[in-house]
Amino acid sequence: MAAPPIGRCPPLHVLRLAASRSLRRTLSATTAFATVVTILAATAAPAAAATPFPFFGVGDFWHSFEHPFHSGPKEPLLHWETKGAALLTSSPNGGGDVVRLTPALQGRSGILVNTIRTNSNGFSGYIDFEVRTSTSSHEAADGFGFWFLRDSPALGPAMGINEKFVGLGVVVDTFANTRSTRVPYVYGLVNDGTRAWDFASDGAKQQLTPGCRAELDRPMRMYVTYEAAVGTLKVAMSQATAHAHWYHCFEATNVHLPFSGGLFAISAETGHFFATHDVAAVQIQADHRVDTVDTTGGASSYHDHHNTLLRDEHDTHMPAAGSRSAGSGSAATSGVSHEHHAQMDAAFDAKIGSLRASLTAMGVGAPSGVSTADKATLSKMELIKAVVTEMLDAVTAQQNKFSGLLDSVNRLNAASASVHLTSDSFSRELRQVEHAIESLKYATEELDGVQRSMGVSLDESHRAVVDATARHTSASALALRYTLFAIAQLMVAVLAWVLHTSSFGRRKGGMV
Repeated sequence: MAAPPIGRCPPLHVLRLAASRSLRRTLSATTAFATVVTILAATAAPAAAATPFPFFGVGDFWHSFEHPFHSGPKEPLLHWETKGAALLTSSPNGGGDVVRLTPALQGRSGILVNTIRTNSNGFSGYIDFEVRTSTSSHEAADGFGFWFLRDSPALGPAMGINEKFVGLGVVVDTFANTRSTRVPYVYGLVNDGTRAWDFASDGAKQQLTPGCRAELDRPMRMYVTYEAAVGTLKVAMSQATAHAHWYHCFEATNVHLPFSGGLFAISAETGHFFATHDVAAVQIQADHRVDTVDTTGGASSYHDHHNTLLRDEHDTHMPAAGSRSAGSGSAATSGVSHEHHAQMDAAFDAKIGSLRASLTAMGVGAPSGVSTADKATLSKMELIKAVVTEMLDAVTAQQNKFSGLLDSVNRLNAASASVHLTSDSFSRELRQVEHAIESLKYATEELDGVQRSMGVSLDESHRAVVDATARHTSASALALRYTLFAIAQLMVAVLAWVLHTSSFGRRKGGMV
């Protein structure tokens, strides 16, 4: 195409063709740039999404706790629920808060379950625990487990939970039923809800891959990371002390769960032999979204649950926020804030004042020269004015009564909040007393066990003394019999000699 003459405007079709070519070049460049960005993002995504292992950080507020424990008005341990023998108490070592899943008693099971459901399956965290042996038990048993489950667990024989669960678990087995495994033994397993618990091996035959050993009578830390996208379960162990060296326990692959989003739980159980199972801290970081989650078996909102917990905790620790002074209004009872109520009162008073001013400005009596009909109309207006004035007085009186009633309602609300706070405090104190009674019962049973052991030892010592005395008496009697027998033999010999001597003398005298 020939170039247009200088100084003349190019034809319209030339401009359209140039604009079209420029637009295509721009779109091609934009598409290429977007493609490069997409490829780079896809390439960098796995590295950015890689889960750290072991996890040394701080877990989510929803799935974690540590000393000192935080509680709500409905949850002794915020976002966690205890079942069975599990209770909140203090560690006998350092005095910090711990969750005691089982005391050192026979046939006990306890569960600690997280009440906040995750929105996906990937998580990473650690659990600080201690399995403490008892002098009343020959061995520590049976163990405890950390679980990620589809449903909230019930008490059962699978390390404290129901055996046909749906989810994965990491078990610390402290009693070797088959006597072929060194304990405590740590392993992982998965159940789809159809497999029964293997009692002969405490589930060890269902393990995903060979595990490792833990330690008794010292605080331990178990690191658990589950990468749901690739189906990898990693576990490491260390002592729960500062600067402790961790060691790799196991890594299982092809671990996939038949659900999305679950609950964390920790459980323990004892059998004929027993031990104390304590959990001091849980720090778990899990993926969350802002969509709807189910925390109690029904549909509920993640943010609604969060706001409810925060509001309950705020009302418990700050009762003044829920009940203001008399005459200030109550948002909890009327649904209107104090400022809005004051604005309404001011506007209402202004309207009444304006109406009264208008009535006052109305003339009284009829001016001269007014017809009889106009006088009658003015008289009726005066009557209307008097009626409206009486109505305004009645409205003002009702307003005053309403303000007094509102003050009474506010005082009742304040008294109710105080009673509720006292009730919650009493409930917490009652729970603490129950925990103290349980601890005292546990200590009493331990003392009874020690007393029984001492009684057995004293009985054995008494029997040993009696046996030794009997043996000594028997030996003395035997020696006495031998002595008497020897004396009798000696006396017989002497008597025989005397008789022999006397008879020999007589024969000798006869011969003479």
